[in-house]
Amino acid sequence: VVASPSSSRMHVYLADALWTHERPDEALSSLQTALQLSPGYDWAWRCLRTWSKHLGRGELLEQTAREVARQKPGVAHSWYYLAMTLWDPGEKLEALDKAIECNPDYIAAYEEKIETLVQHERFNDARQVITDYDRGYGIPLGLRRYAPWMDYRRGEIDKAIIDLKALLEEEPGYYNGWDMLAAWCENNERPGDFLIASRQLVKLQPDNGDAWVRLGDALLMNDEREEAKKALQQ
Repeated sequence: VVASPSSSRMHVYLADALWTHERPDEALSSLQTALQLSPGYDWAWRCLRTWSKHLGRGELLEQTAREVARQKPGVAHSWYYLAMTLWDPGEKLEALDKAIECNPDYIAAYEEKIETLVQHERFNDARQVITDYDRGYGIPLGLRRYAPWMDYRRGEIDKAIIDLKALLEEEPGYYNGWDMLAAWCENNERPGDFLIASRQLVKLQPDNGDAWVRLGDALLMNDEREEAKKALQQ
């Protein structure tokens, strides 16, 4: 650190060593320095969250995020990570808007804004976030995936499944989308679609044990017990 005082990575390495040697106050201070240098250092934020909580000093996370945002207001990461520490929805949304203002292509900030709005049942506002992102060359999958999810959250099950299927036709390699479709079809007793989605999971990730469990459950729902047994043995 002495040789590279402006290296956020070196400050995090130092923090890790200090924490290991039971010097928590110095470790936390080193993390704070790293984050002031690099507000987007996700691992440093996660360490600060975990360690401060372990010490019963959970308020330190928000305090640090506020200070980082104060020091670097033109950096999108400053506002995004502040938003991630906040409970008040109005203040959180304001921080996310500032993150997006700093970086209009910051997908994670849009995603968090959508999820916050949906959590408070502001579905129309959440859908508008997706629309507002359009740059004339299409909306990225990371945002489009929220449209069927919002329909599902509103209880519009049929529409959600239809829209998700349409999305998967365009993005057949989207594993998480197939997993979501499988879960929805299982929960709503749609054995045929459940089986189709589960087969796609195995096709995309044949070494994923969870995918084979999904397929086994789907086969059982379709009364294909022997095939289900084979799938569950994978």
